[in-house]
Amino acid sequence: MTCSRPSIPLELVTERLVLRAPHPDQAEDVVAAIRASFDALHRWMDWATEIPSVDLQREHLVNHRKRHQAGELLSFQLSARESGELVGNCGIPRLDWDQRRFEIGYWCHSDHEGHGYISEAVVALTRLAFECFDARRVEMRMSDANRKSWRVAERCGFTLEQILETDGVHPDGSPRSTRVYVNSAAKG
Repeated sequence: MTCSRPSIPLELVTERLVLRAPHPDQAEDVVAAIRASFDALHRWMDWATEIPSVDLQREHLVNHRKRHQAGELLSFQLSARESGELVGNCGIPRLDWDQRRFEIGYWCHSDHEGHGYISEAVVALTRLAFECFDARRVEMRMSDANRKSWRVAERCGFTLEQILETDGVHPDGSPRSTRVYVNSAAKG
């Protein structure tokens, strides 16, 4: 059975954030945020192998916007409501519409860590998944060594389901164990 895909929002608003679908006009701000946060991003994110050019980032944003609108992935740039400053990205890069299983991922601009912006965005996307996409399961996966990231999952009401021992490698090639956190509609 194939489930129909609901309408995909291009913007969500929370108490302190505006979550916007990717747009090529954001390329310079995204590159600046990646540059400022590169040491942390490079440690944990497979895609952070180098700082992209503005042109390459613009192409990436165009592609992600198309995929966002098609419901193939959701990606939102996070901006502070008051200042408009880019504080990170949060999205659902893996969507299984048939099983109604979704995985949330995120990264934060290093200058904005510790203010709860990522937790606020994760809560908004979790709510979107359950209320609008009829999710049965929402997951978050991260390196067992990335304490900041797994603390976000715990603050947002996710439960540690398992640790997959040495199931991959970090971007630097060192062995990686992955924490799998879950929030299930069955939990109520």
